[in-house]
Amino acid sequence: MKKKLFYILDENDNPVATEDYLKWSEFFSSINNRSFGYTQLEGNVTVSTIFMGIDYSFGLVEKNPILFETMVFGGPLNGKIKRYSSKDDAIKGHAAIVEEIRNHEEEE
Repeated sequence: MKKKLFYILDENDNPVATEDYLKWSEFFSSINNRSFGYTQLEGNVTVSTIFMGIDYSFGLVEKNPILFETMVFGGPLNGKIKRYSSKDDAIKGHAAIVEEIRNHEEEE
């Protein structure tokens, strides 16, 4: 079975696969916020978690699609990226990275 590449969010913010590129494009042009976490920390450090809408495993891995991404901007963990398959994992992962940064700051 061929894996799906494009995903949109349903009314409960859960990912739904679509093969319809126009539907996917319309969704992304109409969505106001695809953020699942945004935290501004001391020292101009930002942690952002978003729904990407494209399976970043690109169907090459026989696993769940990779649809969410957390990224760190600024500070010693600048550029750190973590990707997830589910909304719940993305929300938990966001919190874990924020905690990792806070613990790193306390060690300094």
